[in-house]
Amino acid sequence: MKLDLTIERYVGFFWVTVPCISDVGSCTYDDACALLSGAFGADGTQCPQQLVDNNVPCACPFQAGSYSMTNAVFSIPELSGLWSWLAEGDYRATAKLIDSQSGQELACQHMEVTVVDGHERCSGFLCSIFG
Repeated sequence: MKLDLTIERYVGFFWVTVPCISDVGSCTYDDACALLSGAFGADGTQCPQQLVDNNVPCACPFQAGSYSMTNAVFSIPELSGLWSWLAEGDYRATAKLIDSQSGQELACQHMEVTVVDGHERCSGFLCSIFG
């Protein structure tokens, strides 16, 4: 399976696509299962608790079905200097799993996220809508 990821950041009054730089950003990954295995372990044993609590799998193979989460809070590693300032903001992302052989879309996930400094209370554009 391929993973086609599109990430946009809200800047001013526009959504701007985050480019793919060093495999980070709006990228296409040829082997989604290998990517997930690297992040969460081949059997998903390192899956974030928020996903476990909502019965959302993070390892291949996926069972057919619908998966959802609302208002989950994740901690991301602290970034320093300019990277910290650049990371904060409102984002939306669309991830599509695509069968490498047929090109058929197998799954699609849309997310809207506000990234804030861990020492601040959520105050972004999406925070005012989603809390």
